[in-house]
Amino acid sequence: MKRYGVVGILFCFVAMGWAKDLSIAAQHSGWRSPVAWRQLAKKMTESQIVALLGQPLEKETVEPFEVWYYQEAPRRENGQIVWRPKTALVRFRQVSVDGQQVFLLLDWKPPLWREVAMKPMEVNEPTAAPAEPIQPAKPVEKPAVKVEANEPVIQVQTPPPPPEPKPDTSLQGRLDNAKKWFKAVPRKWLWIGGAVAAFIIYAILKPDPRYKPVPPKKPDIER
Repeated sequence: MKRYGVVGILFCFVAMGWAKDLSIAAQHSGWRSPVAWRQLAKKMTESQIVALLGQPLEKETVEPFEVWYYQEAPRRENGQIVWRPKTALVRFRQVSVDGQQVFLLLDWKPPLWREVAMKPMEVNEPTAAPAEPIQPAKPVEKPAVKVEANEPVIQVQTPPPPPEPKPDTSLQGRLDNAKKWFKAVPRKWLWIGGAVAAFIIYAILKPDPRYKPVPPKKPDIER
């Protein structure tokens, strides 16, 4: 029974990790979905990759290879690439199929899911031309307002600030807070917590090897 309890606790933590992956997959689609990256296979065509991951952020072709970048684009200085992303990319190789040159999937690197969940998708915008300096506008002279002695003075009262929201102490509010906390915790900490909890339970329930049960004495039966 003790072993079944430890196995049950480990299964609960594994199920929590799966649920976190499913929650990420439900919130994102295309290249931001872990499910889409698991469906990739070698020798897939470019149209199949677009159907799963969508259009890339940038393409780089160095024959006979072609690389698609999804999360970040390579950085350039003076027309030369000085840095390339290491994740969220797919690489194709040009091969001949039925006398035609096509690109087939060679390998890929999925993105770091923690960065995908916390940061929005970055899109490179075209560099705009430098704007002309804006000349300061000339101040507009306002006519002086004469206030007569008998004219009443209107006092404007500032409304009080709204009250601060009180924390929701109901059962539904606590459940919502627990869900937010669960989504914010990285999956690796769930695995570490499960392993530590299993080790503690095993250490508590493990029998002491120094303890030897004393067999019961047989009663003396007088003949």
